[in-house]
Amino acid sequence: MKKLIPFLLLVVLFSCKKEDDKYGEILDGEINLNEEYGPRINQVSMGSEYTYQAYFDLNDNEAKANVSKYLWDIGLVNDSPFVVMNQSISGLRIALSPNDWSSTNASTSAEMGYDMIGERDYYIGSNFAENVYILDRGVDETAQPLGMKKFMVVFDNGQYTVTSADMNGSNEVVQTFDVNGDYNFQHVNLVDGVHSVEPSKEDWDIVFTHYLHIFDPETAPFPYQVTGCLVNSHGVTVAEALEHSYDEVDYEIASTYERTNDIDEIGYDWKYYDFDLGFITDDTRTFIVEDVEGNLFKIKFTSFYNEDGDKGNPQFEYQKLQP
Repeated sequence: MKKLIPFLLLVVLFSCKKEDDKYGEILDGEINLNEEYGPRINQVSMGSEYTYQAYFDLNDNEAKANVSKYLWDIGLVNDSPFVVMNQSISGLRIALSPNDWSSTNASTSAEMGYDMIGERDYYIGSNFAENVYILDRGVDETAQPLGMKKFMVVFDNGQYTVTSADMNGSNEVVQTFDVNGDYNFQHVNLVDGVHSVEPSKEDWDIVFTHYLHIFDPETAPFPYQVTGCLVNSHGVTVAEALEHSYDEVDYEIASTYERTNDIDEIGYDWKYYDFDLGFITDDTRTFIVEDVEGNLFKIKFTSFYNEDGDKGNPQFEYQKLQP
């Protein structure tokens, strides 16, 4: 009988261990679900002078890159021959020269223009063959001019060639770039070449940056710089939940909204400026975002300041929606 008691104790202990493992697995599963579908709060920093472009991945809940907007002048699209300007730099403008390369100089007269993301109006776009452009590179964070350049772009057999020089023809540089399908753009600085700016197009969903916006196209068609949130053109779609509050939005409700791939659909006006209080964030607006991986999220903005009271630090609350 004495020999039987230890055996029975072992059986009981083993049974309890199995039950503990089972409930442990269930608990782990609940914790994992909370981590994946629970509420998240994060913040990125653009700097108080909006010097940086901040790229963020919603599913990873992680900032993927925080880079100076002054690193690049033009973007060469990898998916098709297309050229865009860096709208985030104050005063950056471009003109089509009426002259050929050798005759384009500081005395060349040409009307300056801009890229406009919201209006899908790109100054160069795909029509750059054999054209000579004049680029005013804008001003830096201390309002010092970054200078003028002339440049040409050629695309042939999956390769861009960019020729640039000072307006008097000095410091001519020829740069060649192979397209790279892992990224949306090749970010080119006309002074010192290509720079790594945005992460791989599969690794980010939203970016906080400066860009140009026209408030009244009919009466005041002049572009102003705004600070806002753009989305990855590689498959990210957005809708504003106009008929539901943030707390009401679940997967079923989010699925009823028709989303758009307009990269400025979230935009800048989730905040506004009060001369007495500074920037006020409208946390009653809710956006539905489908990320690059096909997940649905709801997101609202809760602040534009960090703990030290510095502007240019958007804070947002968001949640992955469970099917």
